Amino acid sequence: MIKKSWLYVIEHINEIVVITLFLVISYFIYKHQDIIFTKEDFKTYAMPFVALLGIFLAWLQFIFHKYNKRKEATLTYFPRPLELENIENEIDQIINFWIRQEPLDNYEVRLMTGKEINNDEYSLIWRKISLPLKQKIINHFDSDQNNRGEAVFDYNEKYNPYIDDLYITARRKLNIYLNQIEGYCLAINKGNIDLNSSKELFSHKFYNHFQKARPYIETVRRDKQASDLYIEYEIVLKKWGML
Repeated sequence: MIKKSWLYVIEHINEIVVITLFLVISYFIYKHQDIIFTKEDFKTYAMPFVALLGIFLAWLQFIFHKYNKRKEATLTYFPRPLELENIENEIDQIINFWIRQEPLDNYEVRLMTGKEINNDEYSLIWRKISLPLKQKIINHFDSDQNNRGEAVFDYNEKYNPYIDDLYITARRKLNIYLNQIEGYCLAINKGNIDLNSSKELFSHKFYNHFQKARPYIETVRRDKQASDLYIEYEIVLKKWGML
């Protein structure tokens, strides 16, 4: 509760300062009204009061306009769905990122980050690859497989270099996808997008994808010694109360 309150204060610091200043001035005027609103001095104070009220009303109008723009930006800032769909499909064919419920496995992350894995782990990865990609790999290495009567989708260690290439592609596509979300979350954290509206639309999707990609994100953060990698994404999830 304290953490969420602090994040709210940080996000709305400008509004809080202005409204607090206005309330303090208003309270001061109320407490000293006998002195301020005397017939002799009223003309002296009238114009500053009117100016102060006008500034405050203009500020309120600006806040409402800004809030409406932020709600509108919730959708307009988000990357075009067709572009995301293409990236999602390409990643999904290799690592089942959207179909799966569990986070990326350790051996998957190691292969995506250029580390060695053993043949047993390659065999596990083989099971995750989509049938069209398996068929493409097998056709490349074993064009006469059907003539030999071999099982069509059996794993063979000679496929490993091709699997390596697939996971390099998966890493590149996953980086592109995470960068898209990171940019959107940066806009949320900068106040360009309404926090609550974006939560209603994307909280489930963003949280699930972060959890699935978390082993990869944490590994890349360690490898690159960059603890702020995808930090905007993580901050938004914390603001939404999901981490």
